[in-house]
Amino acid sequence: MEKVDYLLEQMLPELNDLKDKKIFNQDEIREIIKRRTAFERALVRRVGRKEDFLRYIEYELNLEELRKIRFNRQKNAHTKHSLSSFSLQRRILSLFDRATRKFKGDVGLWIQYSEVAKKQGAKKLVGKILASALLQHPTSPTLYVLLSSYELTENLSPTAARTLLQRGLRLVPNSVHLWTEYAKMELVWVERLRRRWDVLGVKDPEYEADQAAGRKAIMEGAIVKVVWANALEALPGKLELFHSFLTLFRTFPTPLRSELLGMVYTSLTDPKSELESKAESWVVLARRGLQDREYKVDESKEKEPLSGKDLIDAVKTMVDSFKQGVQALDGQEKDKLLEVFAEDLRRQQADVKDEGLSAYIQYHLSSLLKPPHTTPGIHASHIRHLLASPAPPPSAQILTFARKATKVFPSSPATWASRLSVEIQFSSADDEAELSSLGDLVAQAIPVGLQSTSPAEAADRTALWSIIAHYFSLLPSPAELHAQLHRLLSLSLRSSGTASSSLPTHTELLVLSLPLLHPSPASFFIDSEDIGPALSIKQRLDTYRTIKAKYLPTAPFYRAAFAHERSFPSSRVVLEHIYDAWRAGFNAPGDEGEVDCHMTWLMYLWGEGESKGVRECLKRVMSGTGNSTVGTAVAERWQSFLSEKEREQAEQEEASEASEDEDEESMEDLKV
Repeated sequence: MEKVDYLLEQMLPELNDLKDKKIFNQDEIREIIKRRTAFERALVRRVGRKEDFLRYIEYELNLEELRKIRFNRQKNAHTKHSLSSFSLQRRILSLFDRATRKFKGDVGLWIQYSEVAKKQGAKKLVGKILASALLQHPTSPTLYVLLSSYELTENLSPTAARTLLQRGLRLVPNSVHLWTEYAKMELVWVERLRRRWDVLGVKDPEYEADQAAGRKAIMEGAIVKVVWANALEALPGKLELFHSFLTLFRTFPTPLRSELLGMVYTSLTDPKSELESKAESWVVLARRGLQDREYKVDESKEKEPLSGKDLIDAVKTMVDSFKQGVQALDGQEKDKLLEVFAEDLRRQQADVKDEGLSAYIQYHLSSLLKPPHTTPGIHASHIRHLLASPAPPPSAQILTFARKATKVFPSSPATWASRLSVEIQFSSADDEAELSSLGDLVAQAIPVGLQSTSPAEAADRTALWSIIAHYFSLLPSPAELHAQLHRLLSLSLRSSGTASSSLPTHTELLVLSLPLLHPSPASFFIDSEDIGPALSIKQRLDTYRTIKAKYLPTAPFYRAAFAHERSFPSSRVVLEHIYDAWRAGFNAPGDEGEVDCHMTWLMYLWGEGESKGVRECLKRVMSGTGNSTVGTAVAERWQSFLSEKEREQAEQEEASEASEDEDEESMEDLKV
């Protein structure tokens, strides 16, 4: 305890200053000493705990906030900063330093340390913290990205940033995120160099004679192209890499955009590249005309919708690319591409207002969907096309085609979803006989949905359960609706009990049933007025307790339930209940989705302005998950989230200042 007494003695000048400044009174000083004594004693245990450090840090952060509020309240022209103005900040950073020395293996703790130091304006310390963290965790892509960003923005050293990222890629060559950030850093450097040379007017003939070739290569993106080539070599055929680089090049403001996008598309069509999915590569190529935009100096972040000749050219490019892909592929890859082709054309036709372009799409869609069809997906697309056609055939013809599809593919959720959709559309909800006939069809479709366990059919199952839920909403009374729904859920649970592969199907059904079991004002399937008034908080809590007790809900259900509850006013208690049940369901260490669970709750608290709740949640996650990987991932995601929000806020402030300057100039013009 001698160490504790020594540390407390070191606090006396600070506490006396707080008392002399009348920021805290004598009783509050005693309470501070009491709390700090308890915290320090906890830290000197033989077996230290991370949560003790986090609890102590949280207390000091709250104390510093209170000190600032009181100091600003009594601030005047004669008020001066003194020892206590900085001692609390130093203490917080010192506690983080002690914590990271004791728990060097916790990446999340290091990131929290750097985040707090950044907020307190200790820019040099941020670099030292991240460098120390990287020494302990040389294979963490996030740390390389954070430290390189610090070198580029704070130290204005692209050389140091480049060296760091290159070192990270040597140690973690399979990180798509790291490769993308490296390319982004090089793009930032090229654009800064371009603007600098433009401002300096680098046009000296001697200069150009000596270094013309080098300047030209840099301005044409030679470095970025080398990064892409190395990334392809490190991650051959990985489509995630293509998507990541395409997203970067589409959004980064650079005159090189078209050339860099073309480079990626060339790699996609290279016969030597062994891609994970040839069909998906053709989808990317086909959609490029609709997603890519030419670079404009004054472009905004939001992409403007295509129109006129640009839209016509983009649709023609899409059709031609899809046709080439269909001819180049065979087997399941070809069938998959045909289904995507049909859906893209159908969606595009629904958005097009030009009659000539709509007729062009209609022609290709009709030729593509000519029977016979080889897959259930094409059958379903054909039915949707007939229903949305400008001149649809008679309802009897569509019904016949839909019924034939369920005979050809009797175990396909896609064909049954299409048939039920057509049957419901062409029937009357007021006719009891037709409603009963629909009930018989639903009874035939339910086993198809329950027996389907393939991940490839997940979207089709979702469509089937959605239509069945819509049928339930047509039932004349809420009691009958709930009885039918509970019977279906019980049947689904029994099916999942006999086959573990059926559990995802049961979860899908449970998620889609939520708006019926628990209607909200924003229900997707039904109008809540058809079922009854909105439920009270107690009734909503009882609903979730019943679901938990009877139907074995999993993480996807709780994720959907959380989003569903956001449509209710004053649902803080219910949301916290869902979060507690959600995180309690992760039994296996490192279970997928646990990070999403904590991030969902953190972002909700942040949006509600509950900074204390955010700190408590972070402390609990960092100390109580039982798995350091989860705590680290949450800390990294939270840091990225805050950084993004800071960037957005800075951009809004810049836009606001620019608007104010324009208003002032306008006023000056009016005065003149």
